[in-house]
Amino acid sequence: MRSRFILLLLSFLLFAGQAFAAGDAALQIKTTVPGSTVKVEKMLADDKVLLSVNDNENKPVFGLTAENFIIASGQRNARIITAQPASQSFDVPRNIVLVLDNSLSMKQRNAVQPLLAGVDELLKILRPIDHMEIVVFSETEKVAMGGRELHVRTFSSKQVDDLRKFVAEAYGEGITTTTVLYEAVQAGLELMRTMPANEPRFLVVFTDGEDLNSAFKGKTVQETAKGVGDFHAFGIDFMPTSSKDRFLTAFTDEHNGETWKATSGTNLVPIFQSVASRMEYYYLVRFLFPPSGTLSASPANLTIDEVESFDASKVQEMAGAGASIVRRIDASTLTLRPTVDTAYGIERWKVTAANTAGILATASGEGAPPAEITLPLKTDDLEGLASGGDIEVSMEITDTKGQGLHLTAQPVKVTSQRTTGSLEVSTATLTIEEIKTIDSSPMLGYVYFAEGSSEIPLKYVRLADPEATASFDETRFSGTLEKYHQVLNIIGKRLIDHPEAAIVITGCNADTGPEKGNKELSAMRASAVRDYFQTIWQIAPERLPVEERNLPEKPSSNRTEEGRAENRRVEIRSNVPAILAPIRSTYYASRIDTDVLTFHPTVKAVHDVAGWTMTVENKNGTVATTSGQGAPPAEIQVALKTEQLNDLATGGDITARMAVEDSKGQELTMVAMPISVHFIQTSQRLAEKQDYKIQEKYALILFDFDRDTISGGNEDIVIGIVARLMSLPQAKADIVGHTDNIGKEDYNLKLSERRAKSVYNLLTASYGEDPAGRIQYRGVGAAEPLYDNATPEGRAFNRTVTITLEYTAAN
Repeated sequence: MRSRFILLLLSFLLFAGQAFAAGDAALQIKTTVPGSTVKVEKMLADDKVLLSVNDNENKPVFGLTAENFIIASGQRNARIITAQPASQSFDVPRNIVLVLDNSLSMKQRNAVQPLLAGVDELLKILRPIDHMEIVVFSETEKVAMGGRELHVRTFSSKQVDDLRKFVAEAYGEGITTTTVLYEAVQAGLELMRTMPANEPRFLVVFTDGEDLNSAFKGKTVQETAKGVGDFHAFGIDFMPTSSKDRFLTAFTDEHNGETWKATSGTNLVPIFQSVASRMEYYYLVRFLFPPSGTLSASPANLTIDEVESFDASKVQEMAGAGASIVRRIDASTLTLRPTVDTAYGIERWKVTAANTAGILATASGEGAPPAEITLPLKTDDLEGLASGGDIEVSMEITDTKGQGLHLTAQPVKVTSQRTTGSLEVSTATLTIEEIKTIDSSPMLGYVYFAEGSSEIPLKYVRLADPEATASFDETRFSGTLEKYHQVLNIIGKRLIDHPEAAIVITGCNADTGPEKGNKELSAMRASAVRDYFQTIWQIAPERLPVEERNLPEKPSSNRTEEGRAENRRVEIRSNVPAILAPIRSTYYASRIDTDVLTFHPTVKAVHDVAGWTMTVENKNGTVATTSGQGAPPAEIQVALKTEQLNDLATGGDITARMAVEDSKGQELTMVAMPISVHFIQTSQRLAEKQDYKIQEKYALILFDFDRDTISGGNEDIVIGIVARLMSLPQAKADIVGHTDNIGKEDYNLKLSERRAKSVYNLLTASYGEDPAGRIQYRGVGAAEPLYDNATPEGRAFNRTVTITLEYTAAN
């Protein structure tokens, strides 16, 4: 039963620490006194225990202090705060029930005075906080207790004198001739039932061992005692026989006590002193289980990535320091994992992260800390964080007993690593020169249609009414495609200027798919073109005969979509060469000394490079862009858009910027030295009376698909160019052959060379003498397209040979 009692009490001690306890380990209490035995009398609180210590002869051990006790629970070792005799403490009251046999035999045996002296020994140990109840036999009074009428009297008082007086009266006028031991003990048990179960309770029974008049037997008393709870029973058997009373001995043994034998009155005082000492030698031990624990912090390492971008354009204004540093940390929070073992609850906690520069972050809370604590770091000054060294992480914990616990984690290592880079450009200056251009663009007498359609596409410019034709001037258009999109209006104007001329309008189809053999569609296409000339340009119908056929007379290959698109057309022929003669215009064109910028990036990246983007710009906007995956190559060439040279010439210096992104999403930006742009304007040279350049551009009437034969009209153009060369001894001629992109690259290159060679041969033959290096030719195939190969007209205009004459004119 005692074991069950101790475990029951220990459960209260361990309850407060269950959240962090290692289990329900039993409380272990020892002393440093060899051979001693510790008995837990009462767990008064989770940090306070009432206990007794006996030696190997079962005698009380006195004089023990805090240093003499060892308390443990599982792996926990308690810190003993105080250990003092219970009699010296006013924290724990004692509850004592004294049952006295006041039968006539006590007087007859001359034991009254020794008995009163013995009781006085008990009364001497009473403190103001103690509670004593006295029960004696009675012949005249009855007390109702536990559902029975008991022949006893009871008395309780905090005053020792009153208690002493009551006992003296019980053995004077209160002497009885009846013996009701069982009823008196029963009354004592009922009184004890009303006393606090968590405080020490003692039942002291003095008797001569006889019970002659109780209404029940000792078994009833024993059954009642089982329901009272824990208490200590001490018995004094005042009988002259040598053996102890069986009832009294069994009763005290069962309830944490013992029975003394008194054979005469002279034994009573020493025995009562022994009983008193048994109540006195209890120790009140205060203890605490210190909290313990560990603290870990993750990540164990923090890395600060430093990206040092180099801006060469700011080197001078920054006194040579053209670099800027952008920092980013790989983790902006620390995750702390505390493990705390405590026998009690946790009242509050606080965590701190700091380095040599000071506190970086804190967090706190009431009650037990969570299993994981997220601690955001201050990342507004990563330079300071990097220079502050490793991060020290600590935790302060206070339990419900006011005990403090200081935990530290392994320092979080802080390291820095730097990504750097620079960008160099090979070209320091670009020169854009404005050149007076006399342009002779070929006339392409074709109008292309969408599949299955006879509606003239919107790309062909059409005037709204006949009145708009009065101001039309073909010389105001500069680009070849711009002129081509005006083809209907240019032919209409030329028919007005040459009333003797007529044209033949032939409608064609692709002769495949939905257009297979569809001459009606061809006729509708031709009629659409004829109707525009009649309606807007007021050309007489007899000058506009129409024809229809399937494929054109000289078709493109029908095996490809590009070829089929070129065959869906209307062809215009004329009996007067002037109608389809080249379109001449004069304008100022710009030429750049190099159309490719070469850059050399240098990147030293900590992490893998995911990709890069190069942006070339001026004040007018973006000039060119290029990008790639992975690390940038050692050399990058960026092509400039030569068709936008005016914007380039007026945009000022060119700035090149490369953005490199690594696998962590960090961006390194490098800026090269600015590229100055020198713009030479013809108007300025004229104003300053300086010589200026002129170029005459001729594109031969277009070659048929996959042909290099020079037509009769082209021969006339070549003869005219020869005349210009002879009249301009300082001029040089550059002949370049082109093709569309249909077919294989090698074949197209050779075709373009044949076309250029045919023109060169004709030109030199007509020149009549050694050109002495004034004429050169080359073929470029489809590598340098003049126009977009995605459209039928673009491919048609790419089937050409261009001849450029360049010379300097005096102002």
